[in-house]
Amino acid sequence: MDTSTKIGRFKHAYNLLRIQGKIKTQKDFADLLGYNRSTISLAMGGRPEYLTENLVQKAEFYAAQEDAETKQSHPAAAEQDIVIPAATAKMYADMAESIRILSELVAAQQKGGAAATATTPAANG
Repeated sequence: MDTSTKIGRFKHAYNLLRIQGKIKTQKDFADLLGYNRSTISLAMGGRPEYLTENLVQKAEFYAAQEDAETKQSHPAAAEQDIVIPAATAKMYADMAESIRILSELVAAQQKGGAAATATTPAANG
């Protein structure tokens, strides 16, 4: 496997752990993986003698483990569905009701009936 792919995988694992708040620095990363900071720094720089497949796999393992724990403790974070807040949902429901009432009014006016005014919001209260 080429070095650029390994660096990408290694940095991706590092960034995931940072996003998850499990580490802040390369020193934290080194401590988590059981290596010294200079080894991690040299590996990040792409030095093949430090950027071993074993190191990359260990970093990926920790990142995946932390990601699974985050999803388990925060199920909403695991879902990719869009959640609409209740206030927004109510606003859309109110808009849909207004459109329905206006549609009825327009239809009644097109037929020449004035009885449709009884369904307007002002007439209902």
